[in-house]
Amino acid sequence: MPTPYRDGPPLAHTGGFGEPTCSACHGGRDVNTGSGTVGIDGFPSSYRTDSTYTIVVSIVQADMVLSGFELAIRDSLGNGLGTLGTMNPAVVVSTSEAGVEYAHHSRQGSTHAYPDSARWSLRWTAPGYAAGPAVLNLALNAANGDNSEFGDDIYVSEQVTHPAHD
Repeated sequence: MPTPYRDGPPLAHTGGFGEPTCSACHGGRDVNTGSGTVGIDGFPSSYRTDSTYTIVVSIVQADMVLSGFELAIRDSLGNGLGTLGTMNPAVVVSTSEAGVEYAHHSRQGSTHAYPDSARWSLRWTAPGYAAGPAVLNLALNAANGDNSEFGDDIYVSEQVTHPAHD
């Protein structure tokens, strides 16, 4: 039985660029088939170089006991793009061996302030040059809290933005 990842997920599990998702360790159901609603707010429709954006990731699902997420923002080749930053202890930023930054939940960030919903805030600072498309990949786990790999719902989402034209 896999170890629960309340302290944070293994890196490179966003579902983007050929990565696995949280379903590598959690699930029992197909990805994106749960009853939850996933939100990504604040990721711009177009980005300005050297600008900082507040991104809020959320999940709402009845009977969710614990939850977690992992997010990366990369260029079209899968290289890390810009800089991710934390805003509170619920979110941690870690860098993979390949140099990609991943924002993800901490132990504190796996529990909820409100029943059946979770949200995490982070910052993304766009690169200092127009790097082409920025691809945000997100994986979320709506866990039932039974410390097994079964009965959890996994969601993935991808959003793409482009440099603003002045």
